[in-house]
Amino acid sequence: MKTLVWIAILTLLLSACTNNAKLPHGPRPNPVTQAPDDEKDSGPAVPPDLSHVTEPTPKTEPKSRYGNPASYHVMGRTYRVLDSADGFKERGIASWYGNKFHGRRTSSGEPYDMYKMTAAHKTLPIPVHVRVTNLDNGKSIVVRVNDRGPFVDGRIIDLSYAAAHKLGMANIGTARVEITALNGESTVGTSTANDRPIAAVGGTGSGDFFVQVASFSRREGAEKVAKDLQPLVGHPIKVERAEVNDDSVYRVKIGPLTRREYAENVQAHLHGKGYSGTTIIMR
Repeated sequence: MKTLVWIAILTLLLSACTNNAKLPHGPRPNPVTQAPDDEKDSGPAVPPDLSHVTEPTPKTEPKSRYGNPASYHVMGRTYRVLDSADGFKERGIASWYGNKFHGRRTSSGEPYDMYKMTAAHKTLPIPVHVRVTNLDNGKSIVVRVNDRGPFVDGRIIDLSYAAAHKLGMANIGTARVEITALNGESTVGTSTANDRPIAAVGGTGSGDFFVQVASFSRREGAEKVAKDLQPLVGHPIKVERAEVNDDSVYRVKIGPLTRREYAENVQAHLHGKGYSGTTIIMR
């Protein structure tokens, strides 16, 4: 009887040791294909030549099968996707994303390519084309929104590395921007990166600036110059009639622009295209 008792005790002890040996010693590591949450994003180690990268042509596209739920939740917040981008305009901070997400699937299901002119937005329907204007330097680009984000307070759009580079903010990281949905409409000033029009930054009030290109005694001459300027600038162009010494004069003006720096940017751009002798006027 004692022998049987000892055998039972030994059996229980061995069983306990075996069970303890099977307990894990710590959490399993994440697969190497996953990026850690704290991994810092970055651009390419060697800045590439992006002069060949062109802006997409705005066009109407059907909504993506993915990325357009009525609403979704991220980090404790609910976001409602817009049914339409018609008339959409927004100002805020833009940021960009690069290597950390390069090659991964976007919310639309398309792979993210940091060298294409794309962007992420929290609520615009996917896909949609928007014009992004850098309010700090006056540069403007067109991008195709195909992803969701950025989910950081105060930021309204995440640009691809290429888009950020062309907008002059890749090295800075963020910039104040205005975004305007294009919805496939034909927009004055959309062009390739090699001949991009100067940004259209509007404004009203006593601080408006205009670039006066030329003056003519006949309206026909002014209208022709205004038409020739259309592919070169993304600003309103107008022919303004004035009386000088009892004679009518027709002036070609570009604007309004909210800051003198923007007007100077336009002036320099036009000078490179052969329009010398322009003047900046403040109204």
